[in-house]
Amino acid sequence: MLVVAALGLTLPWTNTGAASLSMSAFDLAEWTTLVPEVRYGGNAMALPQQLRLLMVLMVFAVSMLPNRRFSWGWFAALLVVLAGIIALLPPFEYFIDPGSGFRGDVNYNQLMTLALIAAGLGVIGLSGWLLRLRRILLPITAVALVILALSALSDSLMYLNRYVSAQTGLGVIVFCGAVALVGLISVLPESKKGV
Repeated sequence: MLVVAALGLTLPWTNTGAASLSMSAFDLAEWTTLVPEVRYGGNAMALPQQLRLLMVLMVFAVSMLPNRRFSWGWFAALLVVLAGIIALLPPFEYFIDPGSGFRGDVNYNQLMTLALIAAGLGVIGLSGWLLRLRRILLPITAVALVILALSALSDSLMYLNRYVSAQTGLGVIVFCGAVALVGLISVLPESKKGV
């Protein structure tokens, strides 16, 4: 189900008459960094951070799924965690040219900070330290993801509707539905056979 949720992140979260403004969660996070009130306002970069925290929490949720370390499921989760961290990294220029001004960009610094947080949560989840708490942490993470997604979408639509008429897209519905299902499944009693 988390694969379906990841698909929901890439589907359009906003529907507009213009194809270029029908954006996924990642595109919406980047677009909102260009809105002056978001970038330089009182709560600078809070909206893009909300949208990007979805990926951080998804990385954490996936990292808690394997039952045993170094199993096939663990290696699959490791690949997904690494892909999520890489998706959060700032552009290549941020790393190779420190004097170019990229390090002073609040958008790129936010991306780097969230990538480091995702890496830390991924390590903690994959280490197995939280295995006993998984039945508590997965539903809490699922609820946080749904609330964060709906809040970020609402704020994004407010800014987007200033420029073009926009409605909720299929991506957010798929994402929230899949995450809610993961939360519900995680609280069901486990089978005695073990997988």
